[in-house]
Order: sequence, then C-alpha cells, then structure tokens
Amino acid sequence: MIKNIIEGHINELLGNKESIAGPRRKVCKLCPLYKINQFWGWAECNSHAWLNPETNDFKPEKKGVDYEKDGYKKGCGCRIEAKITVAAEKCPLGKW
Repeated sequence: MIKNIIEGHINELLGNKESIAGPRRKVCKLCPLYKINQFWGWAECNSHAWLNPETNDFKPEKKGVDYEKDGYKKGCGCRIEAKITVAAEKCPLGKW
C-alpha cells in the first residue's frame, strides 16, 4: 500500500500515467463521493459518506448509523489525483 501511495504521488507530480488517470478522473468526478477538501483544496473520495454502488443512493455520515450492511460502501478517503494514476489501485465502489 505505501508503495502505491508513493508511486501515485510521483506519477501525479510528473504527470505520468495520464492514459490511466484520464478515464478514472471522469468517473470520479461524476461520483457523489467526490469532494474537494475545504482545507487543502484537493479532490478526495469522501470517507465520511456512504454510497450504494448499484443504485447510486448517497448517504452522508451519521453518528451510530452503519449503512454498509445495507449494500452501502464508504469512500476510501484517498487523494484522487494520486490514486487514479496507479494501475494496481481500485475504486472502493468497483467503478474502475
């Protein structure tokens, strides 16, 4: 995992792997879990919300509520621009 994180940041910095990143970026931008971090300004997969990948139904985080058992999955929290450049990485919702 740490190898993929380092690889992703290097790819992002150097502009590598755009052939992989471009199509993935388009998918991510359409996903309800895509968000811009208000402090840092980068795009990330919202780890504080849930999404049903089959219905695209979105649920914001609520204390004490676990949507995963109902077919919902939580975002991974990764910085999208780094993650999408690594061929071995996968979307937590199976979208790529």
